[in-house]
Amino acid sequence: MKPALKGAIIAVVCIIIAAGSILFYYLSGRSISAMAEDENAEITFFTRFGTTLNLTGEASAEGIDVKDVKIVMTDDKAMYTLPCEYSLEGERISFSTSELINGGIQLEALPEGNWALLLRVEGMKGSKELIRYYPMVNGSIYDSISYRGISSPEGAKHVEFFFGDRLRLERDVACLDVESAPLPEDVYDVVLEVGHGGDDPGAIGWLDEEMYTEFSFNHTIAMEIKRILTERGYKAALTHEDNSDPEGYGPGGRAVVCNELHAKYSLSIHNNASVAGDYSGTEIFAPGNADYTFAELLSAKVVEYASYEISNADNNTPTWYSPAKGVWVRLYNEDDVIETNTEAAKHGAKEPYENLTVMKTNWYYMIREVGGIS
Repeated sequence: MKPALKGAIIAVVCIIIAAGSILFYYLSGRSISAMAEDENAEITFFTRFGTTLNLTGEASAEGIDVKDVKIVMTDDKAMYTLPCEYSLEGERISFSTSELINGGIQLEALPEGNWALLLRVEGMKGSKELIRYYPMVNGSIYDSISYRGISSPEGAKHVEFFFGDRLRLERDVACLDVESAPLPEDVYDVVLEVGHGGDDPGAIGWLDEEMYTEFSFNHTIAMEIKRILTERGYKAALTHEDNSDPEGYGPGGRAVVCNELHAKYSLSIHNNASVAGDYSGTEIFAPGNADYTFAELLSAKVVEYASYEISNADNNTPTWYSPAKGVWVRLYNEDDVIETNTEAAKHGAKEPYENLTVMKTNWYYMIREVGGIS
């Protein structure tokens, strides 16, 4: 993270987990498999982020005046509707579970069972009402995702998302297998990223001729959070417990350790500093494409329990804004893109980063994966 603009600000970068809904109803009459269309809906991309699974895809709406689109999962005895957003372009349906990085299918809320996923399209053909069920097949370059849930005495959720021949449809369709199982030893709930360390102490301050480093504050806070989480029955780990500066990539690297430990939540802890003494407060940094419910709650609880205040720094510029109380987002501007690519070239990058999009790419962020396709 770059040096602070102003103030003694505790900046926590959060991976935010949003809430979602799953609706249930029993089937009656013909089974879904008997009503499934020969034509398929195609999943073009899928990813797990934290405790959520997101799907994106397309289907044909040829000859149909579409009124509603849902994603459903069924075992031919019961059916649940999952989150679904859709748009129409000509006779093509584009669908996704959420546009937010932490939206979509809430894996912790899924009922146990062996499910198949279909796209339910409701509409009109002429004067006739119709409902079609399109099996969801794999049009992506990926195969599957495995999820191990949050620690629980009753057993953590174990979810497998894959494509298999289910419901006797004679084709591989999207499947969700959900069960409760003991959490493996190498799976954690939370990873705490300790900002700085080793040759990079972070911000430095002096009091009564004694030097204090940002790393020492970050480490103390992270160790205390880990202690509290462990006491409450959760599994928490630090990116590094000693005063070192781990590499970003490779085994145990800052950029991959969350994925290695299968963490669902990740917090990066920093303390900023400035020679200006009139700035202070807490800042929660979040991605630009997230639901901010958890981030706002975290900010409010810091204020409530620490008797602290929200940052009074003026960060509201076009690429740095506050979407919720106590929560900040910063996006790349043109200068940021140039500076980042200049620094990358110094470290041996042969080509500039092409995915740094002005006003879309997050600037304050953790290069830490808590899921997804890496």
